[in-house]
Amino acid sequence: MTESRRYKAFISYSHADEAHASWLQRALENYRTPKALRRSRPDRPARLYPIFRDSAELATSTDLSESIQRALDDSDALVVICSPAARASRWVNEEIRRFRASGRGARIFCLIVAGSPDPDSVDCAFPKALLQDDAGNALREPLART
Repeated sequence: MTESRRYKAFISYSHADEAHASWLQRALENYRTPKALRRSRPDRPARLYPIFRDSAELATSTDLSESIQRALDDSDALVVICSPAARASRWVNEEIRRFRASGRGARIFCLIVAGSPDPDSVDCAFPKALLQDDAGNALREPLART
């Protein structure tokens, strides 16, 4: 049996991508799992609710706030809104690192809203924490949807 967490997902994003994050949160929370799937997989939830999205600015903090850390720990999955702005965001990288450190790296999903998926591109959308571990070793290419 898997551990039950408060949030179905945590959306990590740069505040430059706020409109995409807001849209994604609404879309996920309004999604209804098809009845046929729920009949064949009764362990699947009827809805993907709630989804955590921080709408407060973190720029004045020197570390992830305790409430953000708790929400990350209490989320089944991490959805990263990927863009050049997200790549440049220290906070998006920290959220990815913390979630991966919890042993749930396979539960990180990416949505590219701007930029390139090519890690060598000047406008790469993937934050560095998706491409390399804390020691700088390359990680496998993230699964992403554009």
